[in-house]
Amino acid sequence: MKVRMSKVLGGERIRTDSVEGEAFDLPQVGKPFVIEAPSSLIVDGIRLVNTSAIQTITEETDKVFIIKTMNSTYKVEVLEE
Repeated sequence: MKVRMSKVLGGERIRTDSVEGEAFDLPQVGKPFVIEAPSSLIVDGIRLVNTSAIQTITEETDKVFIIKTMNSTYKVEVLEE
């Protein structure tokens, strides 16, 4: 599914304000959330962007989630399933 993940609060900065790419699963407590996205540095390259283990998930809608890790908070939007 195509998703956008945006940093809301804390922790390490991702290279861009948000990352759009493919996620293979919805966020799950206890697991990192991983997105395969186009590289921001290498033409035709890919990068894997992941969080640390998710501690809590708040579902704002069926397509928008707020995920919290130990040090960061992210907004995850499902763009296409």
